[in-house]
Amino acid sequence: MAAMYSWQHCGTGTLSCRQPRHSVIMDQWNGQQRAFAIKMFYKNNDSLEGAQTEFRRFLNLGRHGQVALKHAMKTWIKNFEETGSALKEKPTGRLISARTPQNIEAVRVQSYGAHGVQFVS
Repeated sequence: MAAMYSWQHCGTGTLSCRQPRHSVIMDQWNGQQRAFAIKMFYKNNDSLEGAQTEFRRFLNLGRHGQVALKHAMKTWIKNFEETGSALKEKPTGRLISARTPQNIEAVRVQSYGAHGVQFVS
């Protein structure tokens, strides 16, 4: 099945960029909608196309309405089979903190001390 494309201006004054009309950000769909898509995948004999069709009907999107892409549904199904949840897995490892002025100052004080003298370990 060929993707439907729409032409968009790319900032150059020409219509030269092609973007799929049906591409949708994965985070757009909530857990209930993802669960429904997974259920329809299994109900339609492991068919992603069948799941997409039922997903459109469930959300009243129409024949050419934006729907979750196949690779997104594959990810939901993989997550569901591995973790029992269709939602995105939480990252493991060290959490990244935001660079707020308070965090920058805390690191500066920890590294250089309150008087700006660098500590050598």
